[in-house]
Amino acid sequence: MEGSVGGFRIGVISDTHIRRLPINLPERLYQIFEDVDMILHAGDIQHQEVLYELSAFAPVYAVAGNCDGWDIAHALGRKRIIDVKGFKIGIVHGSARGDNAWISAYSEFDPLLDLKRPKLDCLIYGHTHAPYLNEVNGMKIMNPGSPTEKRSQPHYTVGMIEIMDGRLETSIIQLDD
Repeated sequence: MEGSVGGFRIGVISDTHIRRLPINLPERLYQIFEDVDMILHAGDIQHQEVLYELSAFAPVYAVAGNCDGWDIAHALGRKRIIDVKGFKIGIVHGSARGDNAWISAYSEFDPLLDLKRPKLDCLIYGHTHAPYLNEVNGMKIMNPGSPTEKRSQPHYTVGMIEIMDGRLETSIIQLDD
């Protein structure tokens, strides 16, 4: 399955914190995700209906976060690695705050934290609601922020991964101006 722009597009989302029906995701999110091939959710979903809503666009792969109930945690687990077009993408919610929160998220996959030979091509994490992009020793690191609870951040955000011509590129997209 290929995206409309010729590559494979993955929408990345975290920390939606939807506690009750109806699902009230931002309209701009629907526009951005309308032509993705896959969606990754890095936890704090809180209402399973969010995943059903997102699955109308593309297959959804998700993990549970610290605010998700036992039913979501049991169904999804706390970490996952998926293989997409030859790239290994790790998804975890994370549990640390601060600029290096990704280190805590990565350590959930590799307790030895061997960054010289990462097992992942890309690590997706959430929890802090702070959008973040970096690359360490060839491993892309992304926190998409939150589309619904920006907290102290200036914007509501989501992430995008594009795989084309054997390359994996990450970006953060602001939902508001």
